[in-house]
Amino acid sequence: MKSNILNSIYCLYKNIDNKRRFQLLIIIFLNILNGFLEFTTLAAASFFLEAISNPISAGEKLRLINLSSSNSNSVVLTATILFITFIILSSLLRIFNLWLSIKFRVSLLVFIEEKIFKNIIHQEFEYHINTSSTSVITDLTKNIDKTGFFIENLLSLITGFILSISLVIGLLRLSPLITIFCVLLLSSLYLIIGINTNKKVNSYSKYEIKATKEFLKNIQESVGAIKEIILSRKYYFFLKKYKENSFISRKYQGLSGYVTTFPRYLFEGIGLTVIGFAGYLVFVLKGSNIIPLLGTFALGAQKLLPSMQTIYRSWQLLYFYDKGLIRILNLLKLKYKNYKFKNNDSLNFNNKITI
Repeated sequence: MKSNILNSIYCLYKNIDNKRRFQLLIIIFLNILNGFLEFTTLAAASFFLEAISNPISAGEKLRLINLSSSNSNSVVLTATILFITFIILSSLLRIFNLWLSIKFRVSLLVFIEEKIFKNIIHQEFEYHINTSSTSVITDLTKNIDKTGFFIENLLSLITGFILSISLVIGLLRLSPLITIFCVLLLSSLYLIIGINTNKKVNSYSKYEIKATKEFLKNIQESVGAIKEIILSRKYYFFLKKYKENSFISRKYQGLSGYVTTFPRYLFEGIGLTVIGFAGYLVFVLKGSNIIPLLGTFALGAQKLLPSMQTIYRSWQLLYFYDKGLIRILNLLKLKYKNYKFKNNDSLNFNNKITI
């Protein structure tokens, strides 16, 4: 990511209170814990497949950790219980982490909204004269939404990154050479596409913000001049402006959605090809009894590909929503004089007008 994105993240972090910083650390910790569970799920899957294909070998491993393995059925049952247990724990933690992330995002947005609205209404009258109401409305509605989406994608990026690291570590344990080859290949392709598309996403964001501002301005003007519109019958003139700005705004939203999503379908095919090639390499390197290894590798790759897509998509969308976030950060920096009045206090004026 370019320095402007990192700077936006840093400025956003500086403007939140200690309570929400602590909540963010909890979410990151839960992501790390979830990554550990994904790692253990891969290990449990590998043991489960080994127990099915070679119960004797799996039974030997159970005896090393003092678990009962009197016969093949008990070995397979133990492996199944372990596998299912880790799947359930991992799924429950991911659901809880999702709920906590949404709750954190909502809480943070309410905090930001309240702070910038307070900053705006406490500004001197000169500020309001020089600032268009359209800009204020845009910031308090559309750009606040963009800030929310920025936070959402930032959390998704963190989650995807931690999960990907955990899965890669788990796959390295199975086959370091194949894992390094596959991860480097997919990461390089995502990086190449990302570098070539983030400039487009950045420009889409600029055009979309400009169109949205004109869109809201057109609504204000139309509602404010509704008497003149009815009397002069200029419905088409205002409708045409409304349609043009609406189309431009939706157009760039759609383009950004396409640019950030199309690699998912492209890499589904590439990912299956890589898994097939990896299966061949496993057979060449390991020979017989490759079902546990290949099955675990396929499971890990099936989890890794969506995580990498999440990282890519979130990374690109940070560029799209960054311009709206910058507007909000500028409002958070507004300073004002904190006048404190009691209910019965009167305003004292230094100057007077004599008639």
